[in-house]
Amino acid sequence: MPRTDEGARPRIVACFRRSDKYRAAEDVACVGWILTAIEERVNEGDLPDWRKLRKVVKNTVKLRPDPAPTLH
Repeated sequence: MPRTDEGARPRIVACFRRSDKYRAAEDVACVGWILTAIEERVNEGDLPDWRKLRKVVKNTVKLRPDPAPTLH
């Protein structure tokens, strides 16, 4: 989803919607979508200490195993 004048907000909302679908299917992949939403928000660069937060998010993403595709 491309960025718009609204910033990352539409992308963040889309991540939460996708997470809800995975959660409804009791699929742990919902956590990955929440993490992606957090990453999008931090990458906007307007939070206090956002660079530190970005490091934490990137390190967390590295810890996540690559899941097999489940929902489409």
